[in-house]
Amino acid sequence: MTIKRSFISVITIFLFVVVNFNILKADIIEDPGKLAYKVMKTAESHKRKGEVYEAGKIFLESAMIYKKAIKSEPENRGYKTNFKYCLGTRGYIHIKKGQSMIKENKFGEAAKYFKWAADAYKYAIKELPGERNFKTNLEYAQYHGGAANFEYQMGKKGQAPDLKLEDFNGGKIDLSDHKGKVVLIEFWTGWCPSCKKSLPKLEKLYKELSAKGFEIIAVAMDKDKTWKKYGSDKKAIESSKQFSYKFGWGDRSVSNAWGNFNSVPTLILIDKKGNLYKKVPSEERSVESLKNLIQSLL
Repeated sequence: MTIKRSFISVITIFLFVVVNFNILKADIIEDPGKLAYKVMKTAESHKRKGEVYEAGKIFLESAMIYKKAIKSEPENRGYKTNFKYCLGTRGYIHIKKGQSMIKENKFGEAAKYFKWAADAYKYAIKELPGERNFKTNLEYAQYHGGAANFEYQMGKKGQAPDLKLEDFNGGKIDLSDHKGKVVLIEFWTGWCPSCKKSLPKLEKLYKELSAKGFEIIAVAMDKDKTWKKYGSDKKAIESSKQFSYKFGWGDRSVSNAWGNFNSVPTLILIDKKGNLYKKVPSEERSVESLKNLIQSLL
């Protein structure tokens, strides 16, 4: 009798599970928007708890379910709104986390979150290419991610970022070609009065120290929309003619990689191993101070 009752109980439970699974399956097939909403609410829960990475994964999952739902109901505005919200929020929560890491001076962590935010917005733009806010937030993530990563690398004297430039004569400049030398990089513009005063100082240093293994790369930012002023690229070329060190053109990708400096001239010293050594402050930019600094690395 006990065995028979147990067998009946097992059958009952099995039938209950099968029936309810089929009901749930049918419900999902009939209404994918309902499932997408449940998944989105789960992502919101992780977001509230500060579980950014987990929330980001689940917002993406919800977005993909909404994408399927939109195919079945193309005119459903609620689906479209939530689809955009999931895509955008996935990037935004990583930006906010990156901002909080910068406030704590955790630049390596900040760089990681901004990188995830940028990746999220690149994906979002593929899905909704006309969404201007996504493009704005992508630029923000790339800008601040670059600055955070540079501060992190500078703090630990890590490897200098790649620097591959077109020079003023149409040739190529590659920082990696100068390993074994001490390299001073100056970011400047053709319209900047302080830059024009700095260039002759660098020439004096170059003539004194180049034979000992010292190189200068002057990176003009006049072709980057952030720095460009009318005719300043021509002024940069004209200013460079009297000097014998290397001159090349920088762009937004260069600026992002090198910390998104907010003033020019910006001088950065690289040691013989190709590592970041120092961002030279204005009070140490006299010829004598720079010479002492460079000679300590030669």
